[in-house]
Amino acid sequence: MLNRFLFALIFLLSVCPILNAAEPIPKVGSAKVEITPIVGLGEPDVWLAGFNPNSKATDVHSKLWARGLTIKYEEKRVAIVALDLIGLFRDETLKIREEYAKANPDNPIDYLIISSTHTHSGPDTIGYWGPLPKSGVNPEYQAKIRRGVLATLKKCVENERLARLRVGRTEIPELIGDSRLPNVIDQNFWILTAEDAGGKILATMMNWGIHPEVLNRDRRVVSSDFPGVVRDEIEKARGGVAIYVSGSVGGLTAPRFPKLDDLGQPFAEKRNDRVEQYGQMVARRALAATKDNEFFYGPVNFRKTEIEIPLNNPQFLIGFTIGAIKRETIRLSRELPDGKKTPPLLLSEVGLLTIGPVAMAIIPGELYPELAIGGVQNPADPGADFPNAPIEPLIFDQLPEFKYKLVFGLSNDMLGYIIPKRQWDREPPYCYGKPGPQYGEINSCGPEAAPIICEAFRKLAADLRKELKKPE
Repeated sequence: MLNRFLFALIFLLSVCPILNAAEPIPKVGSAKVEITPIVGLGEPDVWLAGFNPNSKATDVHSKLWARGLTIKYEEKRVAIVALDLIGLFRDETLKIREEYAKANPDNPIDYLIISSTHTHSGPDTIGYWGPLPKSGVNPEYQAKIRRGVLATLKKCVENERLARLRVGRTEIPELIGDSRLPNVIDQNFWILTAEDAGGKILATMMNWGIHPEVLNRDRRVVSSDFPGVVRDEIEKARGGVAIYVSGSVGGLTAPRFPKLDDLGQPFAEKRNDRVEQYGQMVARRALAATKDNEFFYGPVNFRKTEIEIPLNNPQFLIGFTIGAIKRETIRLSRELPDGKKTPPLLLSEVGLLTIGPVAMAIIPGELYPELAIGGVQNPADPGADFPNAPIEPLIFDQLPEFKYKLVFGLSNDMLGYIIPKRQWDREPPYCYGKPGPQYGEINSCGPEAAPIICEAFRKLAADLRKELKKPE
């Protein structure tokens, strides 16, 4: 009993300089569970997602994980789980939420976010990258993913303890590029830390908007790509569980390789070696940015809303038609007031999570950075298909009360690229005098995705703002 009293006293004394005395102290739990598929003779084929269809894995380069944390603040508990996958449909998110609620009635999670790192060396979990016309999805592996997430959540709750939260940021501009005009990059690399009273690290969550594709299409191996290296290095240096969440990866942000790394060493030619070198460089920059991070505290708030996205992508429609892409959260069509019918509608979800001064936009796909930080082309290029389309409500503009603003992309669904409508360019004449369209639209649901998602987020933020202004 005395030891417990002393611990509580030490903890309260340690947080007094940074917390309002009346402010409740959060509990944080973290955990990780491996979800690597088995690759080998006699095992089901593993079709790699992210580049070309019909790409069968021949080996495992690095393990895949479900990594997450829970934050319990007063009576609210939220959870974030990041998976080393290309993405997951909302079907899987709903199943996991339902299965967790049934199995854990005494430890409810009020808001569960399931995000994907978007590694381009993970199994096909969508159906788009198999040996077409067959799907690349293995139902048994999908079940393994669900079990991995549920096990991670259970361990997180069991590991919950009183914690302090920190936030920091850095930029690594020499390692990130944008291959699509106009070049817009959200340079923020965010680091969120949870630690106990003694300063022991419980979890380090990183957030960066870039495609994990250092291993290119020529390497047919299962891999978490550079995020796996970053997490390993962070855990070696700090302990706890390291978690990587992808941000605004549209546009198309991808790794760049300068001639020399930050230690003055030439970048490796072999992709396997380059993954290690790239990830270690990112980790060193992240670790440097964790020094003197700002403590933060405050209430946990969240919102989510269902949306309908018209499916106007011919390739995706063919995938659904032939059964390669299977999705339950889809409505065949809806009749409009003028008697016309919509294309098939994907039922998806947009969310908002805030913890004190930190706001996280929960986006179900690959958001173009200009839809978050600004930079949508204005005036539009004359070659754009919808040059007069209004600029969407920018994500970060909806969060003026929050000091730290993050995008959690590929979260709770996988809708492909979310492109500003006035930058949509699929029909000639093409933007910037190019002879053909830039890459992007081929992997987007359609030009209405961005307006619908951004407007839904605007309403969520406005609703939260009203609640925060209510007198107590």
